[in-house]
Amino acid sequence: MDNSSSKPMANGKPRVPMRDRMRGLILSVSLQSALQIAAGTFVACLFTFVRPISFPQSCAVATLFLVVSVMSSPNNHLGTRINAAAGLVGCTWIGAVPAAVVATIAKIPGPGAASTGIYMALGAVAIALLSINRVGSSPPTLWRLGMTSCLAFGLVALSTWKLQTIVQAVLSTNWVELKDTAN
Repeated sequence: MDNSSSKPMANGKPRVPMRDRMRGLILSVSLQSALQIAAGTFVACLFTFVRPISFPQSCAVATLFLVVSVMSSPNNHLGTRINAAAGLVGCTWIGAVPAAVVATIAKIPGPGAASTGIYMALGAVAIALLSINRVGSSPPTLWRLGMTSCLAFGLVALSTWKLQTIVQAVLSTNWVELKDTAN
């Protein structure tokens, strides 16, 4: 018997050459996903660590990127990622607008116990209404949309909590500061 033409055996299986294993790794969907997520997280983290482009609550950008890229996109296609990002923007507005309304109504009586009571009462009602689609099961991404709406509500409500007026909330954003420095 001449075994010179057969490949060396490892654990009873033919040994795959290193070149073929590397080609399989480079072309794999797992590596593609890992590289996309790593690159996207790096870019998303720039908003937190680079001072000129930083803004209040920029630390949430990396989390929201992961929501879009991992939980909302069943595959790595660009169209799926764009669709997931559009869904994220839409459901963020669904949470941010009621939070702005709650903050506006709560600021009417001025600072004090009345404002806190309004925040608590209207905030609980708004979160209860936003939580309805958080527990949905069809379509599969419905719970993600509800989670993002509740997150946006909480971020806007908490960021306006210590401010005296809604005008201060608008003026505290970097968009207004950048617009002012451009002139």
